[in-house]
Amino acid sequence: MKLGLKLTDANRKKLILFSYLLASLIPILVGVFCIQTYGVDVIHADQWDLAVTLLQAKTSSLPPSEIFALHNEHRIVTSRIIALTLTRLFSPWNVKVDMMIGYAFSVLGYGLVAALILKQSQLFKRAAVSSKNLHLGGLSLVASSLLWFSPVQSENWLWGFQMPWFLVILCLVGAVFFLDVCLETATYWAFFPAIAACVIASFSLAHGLFVWAACLPMFLKPGLKRRIRASLGAVWLGSAMLTGLIYLTDYRRPEHHPSTHLVFERPDLAIDFFLNQIGGAFGKVELSTVVLGLLMIAAYAIGVICCFKGSKCLQAHCLPWLSIGLFAIIFALITTAGRLGLGSDVALVSRYTTVSLLLPVCLINLSRIFLAAQKQLREYKLYTVGLLLLAGFLFSSFITGYEQGLAEVRALSYVRYRTKTCVELYDYLTPQFANDCMAAHVYPNPALPSQFLGPLQQQQLIAAPPVWPSEARQDSDLDDGQIDMAEILKMPNTDILRILGWAFSDGNPGMVLLGNGAKPEIFTFTEVRRRRRDVAEALSSNQYLNSGWEMQVSWDDLPEKSSFLTVYFYDLERREIYELGQISLTDLRAKAGS
Repeated sequence: MKLGLKLTDANRKKLILFSYLLASLIPILVGVFCIQTYGVDVIHADQWDLAVTLLQAKTSSLPPSEIFALHNEHRIVTSRIIALTLTRLFSPWNVKVDMMIGYAFSVLGYGLVAALILKQSQLFKRAAVSSKNLHLGGLSLVASSLLWFSPVQSENWLWGFQMPWFLVILCLVGAVFFLDVCLETATYWAFFPAIAACVIASFSLAHGLFVWAACLPMFLKPGLKRRIRASLGAVWLGSAMLTGLIYLTDYRRPEHHPSTHLVFERPDLAIDFFLNQIGGAFGKVELSTVVLGLLMIAAYAIGVICCFKGSKCLQAHCLPWLSIGLFAIIFALITTAGRLGLGSDVALVSRYTTVSLLLPVCLINLSRIFLAAQKQLREYKLYTVGLLLLAGFLFSSFITGYEQGLAEVRALSYVRYRTKTCVELYDYLTPQFANDCMAAHVYPNPALPSQFLGPLQQQQLIAAPPVWPSEARQDSDLDDGQIDMAEILKMPNTDILRILGWAFSDGNPGMVLLGNGAKPEIFTFTEVRRRRRDVAEALSSNQYLNSGWEMQVSWDDLPEKSSFLTVYFYDLERREIYELGQISLTDLRAKAGS
């Protein structure tokens, strides 16, 4: 007996929409996985300035002026308030919580984007929606999600200090969303959340001020009465000016920042920088980022023209996406003016991609709108065909960008492991190496972290240094690691001490330390990451595949009058140190001499 189950048209559409929604949620897991697996709980670079603020709040009353104080050209009021709140809830300060909060802002921002797509495609009315709108809306959801959570922005994911970047974008999308509701349905209470979102963005980062300008196209909403447009526009501009005046109170441009005059002196470099930043949304790809940037700017410009040539309904749908894309363009222009003096390579740093990705998201949704209207508006056929061709160019770049981003996540985690080792083992490093380590991996001016590291530990804002083992571990066995070889390599200028081995601690990330004799005087270290298939086969476990390490130290950099060196392993997760073995320099010298 055959049982047949026939879906109704409404149920079929519901199943298709659910599938699209489910697919759009999958890219979110990429960022969660990256943060949980590769995020490192350590204060890094500019976050040390925030740490000093937290220390002031712990040791004395923190005046409001400190919350409002400039950080370079930024008023990071929201970052300071969030950090102060978190340190009251979590002790010691957990930087990975900052990462997850920033990512939560990104997820909320995408949620508003998804709501806008669902509303415009009429997907809330599943029974009435056409199959064309259903699939266009669903594909836009998935494509927007893939871009929104692209790992090319992994540097921002794995640096808690970058939380405001995601907050500014959330505020941008929130302001656009509330303005769309306000101006389309005459729900005027929604105007005030839009203003609040812009104020929050303005006091999160300097470029948050330009959210006000990016939202101006929303006031071109067709069908809006002239009196209402004028009154709401006046309130909007007045609020923007007041916020700007407050922001500029006691504003001082950082002296160490490059001059903005270079934009006018070298317009060719400025155009190259600008297009590289726009095209860098997909990372460093085979197709020239300048070409990608030019194509996307051209597509946006043509989209603007087509939007205002179309019907009132089409214009109403386009305006939110034009505002979102406009913010990416304004950001690129301002960054070009402020950072051109640092060189063209700065345009491609991954932290800018969080904003740059807004432009392709905008173009995807403009494509959806024009394709949905194509039957009634034949004049958009050329534009939609052009966008489909552009999508073909971007697709390969998108795949390459994803691959590069995921590879950079792992590489960045090793950089942060070095930072964490510098900070946590600072008391055990030789003075010169401690200074070099801080400057290279923690903060450009090593005096700042060196000065405040102790007080931060005393106030339990960060964990105290691990206890140095007084003797070798009693429970150590052959599964922990060992030194396989130590040799002297003869080089033209100086001899090199090369040490090979492997180390393992239940799969936790770790660093191998090289110290002077039996004293806790570490003068170099390296991460455990090299491929060791031989160790994995010998111990019958693939967990040991990447347990290898190698050190190369100039003979001239070795401690003077030292007869032996000690190699340690530092388990970064458990914050435990144990000895791997010792190397006799006397024996090595004898072998080298013979």
